[in-house]
Amino acid sequence: MTDHANRDVARRLWNAIAAADVDELRRVIAPHAVWRMHGRSPLAGDHVGIDAIFAFMAHTGELADELESDLLEIFSSEEGAILRYSVRTQRADRSLEIEHLFMIRVEDGQVVEGVFAPVDQERYDRFWLGLPGLRTDEANQHAQGASGKSNVRVLKAPATV
Repeated sequence: MTDHANRDVARRLWNAIAAADVDELRRVIAPHAVWRMHGRSPLAGDHVGIDAIFAFMAHTGELADELESDLLEIFSSEEGAILRYSVRTQRADRSLEIEHLFMIRVEDGQVVEGVFAPVDQERYDRFWLGLPGLRTDEANQHAQGASGKSNVRVLKAPATV
């Protein structure tokens, strides 16, 4: 595939996740695909097959009280694409804002492998494991915004990405 076609696959994947469009996800993710999350968090591991990937998505939603992701940019090549995005997550009294890279490998127009890489793996793992080390007051202020209310959106992308 061309890099442009893989960019389109990445965009379709992001939009399908944002819309919780199971039919489109089944079209864009190969049945035998593997998603990998490194680290020590409860989300870590290899999630093999479309049903395991759906379970991973559901488990992420169960663990997070609030979750907001914003797509920042997509880089693509003939092999696949890299989605760079920011995530803001709330669990009980803890908040985390962190950038991720999601590297996908594409074959025949479908994602066959995805690897998630938070830019600060240790901080990411500490958050999900409930370990100390985060400045929760500062993170909560940022997550709440100027209004003091939660700013929750799921998987939003600027039109120019």
